[in-house]
Amino acid sequence: MKQGRDKAFRRAVTTVSIVVVVVLAVAVATLLYLRTTPSRGGVAASLGLARGNDASHVALVIASPAADGAVVAQLVAIVDSNASQNASTAITDVDPDTKVAIPGTSFDRLRDAYAFGGGAAVVAALPKPKPELKPQPKPAYVAVPQPVWTAAVDRSRGVTVTLPASLDVFDGTRLTSFSAGEQRIQGEGIAALLMGLAHVPATDRATVRTQLERGIAASLATDAAATEAGVSSDLSRTALHGWLNGSALKSGGR
Repeated sequence: MKQGRDKAFRRAVTTVSIVVVVVLAVAVATLLYLRTTPSRGGVAASLGLARGNDASHVALVIASPAADGAVVAQLVAIVDSNASQNASTAITDVDPDTKVAIPGTSFDRLRDAYAFGGGAAVVAALPKPKPELKPQPKPAYVAVPQPVWTAAVDRSRGVTVTLPASLDVFDGTRLTSFSAGEQRIQGEGIAALLMGLAHVPATDRATVRTQLERGIAASLATDAAATEAGVSSDLSRTALHGWLNGSALKSGGR
């Protein structure tokens, strides 16, 4: 009888051990999933399991449809919260037409990475800094879909842009015309301008992008609560809130 009790005890111990291992495996898998899930004000953010609180360098990704209808990263800018707080140093343009490697696809432009994983894929595809420069860790990201950033721009009554020449953009259903010189453009107008940005002379394209990035960034900061609810990010909720309310983002309007 003692031998039978010993066998029953060993079986019970084995069963408990298996259960413990399974529970631990599920817990670890859940934590890993939450850590790699972008924050949109959901579980990962509320548990503080997103990328973290380091918002010193953030890639601001402005998404909207290209001429072929595919949603791409039309604008990419690095927002440096450690820079002196003026637009010329805090917000730096990254050319979305930069040739990069996007694993598993033949697409080779930074803008196209957005379709393969959103802001996270864009950051992963960012070109490495030149060898002579000090290596920097990959920035966090905040990706803003078109409905969110156009609404923010409209709330701030548009973005001021100076175009080097007149431009007509047809999006498949509507023709939008822009005159040369300084003008205040609303959200939908900027979406059209981004679609036709390839037709701006190459020598002026970066300047126009930079004006748009700074203006949109400042617009996002004017109503941080509304912006926060609609963006995706690998920052924790606390860090995202602080970043949207920070002076680096607001400096775009200066």
